Amino acid sequence: MPCHPHVDSDTYDALNLALCTLADRRCALHWGDPAEHIALLASLILEANSQLTLKIQQALDHGYNWNQIRDRLGTPDPHGRR
Repeated sequence: MPCHPHVDSDTYDALNLALCTLADRRCALHWGDPAEHIALLASLILEANSQLTLKIQQALDHGYNWNQIRDRLGTPDPHGRR
C-alpha cells in the first residue's frame, strides 16, 4: 500500500531528531533561542523542498504519472478528476 502524507508521532520524532541534529552541528550554544529554532526549521523545509523536487522528477523518470504523484503528495487533482 502506498504511503500517504500525514502527521503522527513518527513524523514528530523524525523532525525533532533532524532539528536536534542540525542544532548540534550549527548552533548548540543557542539551542534555547526560539529564533534559532525558526532558522533551523526553515533550513530543513528548504532542504525538504529541494529533495521533493528531485524525487518527483525521479518518480516521473521511473514511469509514475502525475495522478500517482499527486496521490502520494496528498494533493487533489486541480480538475477534480481521480
